Amino acid sequence: GELIALWPSDVRQARAALTGLAGVLEIQTYGDQLRIFTHDTDDLMDRIRAILAAAAIEVRDMRRTRPRMEEAFISLIRRQMADQTAPTNEIS
Repeated sequence: GELIALWPSDVRQARAALTGLAGVLEIQTYGDQLRIFTHDTDDLMDRIRAILAAAAIEVRDMRRTRPRMEEAFISLIRRQMADQTAPTNEIS
């Protein structure tokens, strides 16, 4: 996937506004920055700007970047945990 680094004026409100947005695979918070995993940064960056503007959240900076090893590790662990807790459809 690809990664968007976002510095909004309000991290909590921005995260809430973007959670569940189509195309967002995962959001990680690092201090005053959101790291948004996606498959298509170009389309998503335009939609992020529009959604945050409608919520009166300023985009201080936003750019495409590459995931760091730490972010990839956290994402991998989260996915493994989600897979382990997901209900199965097996019949006993």
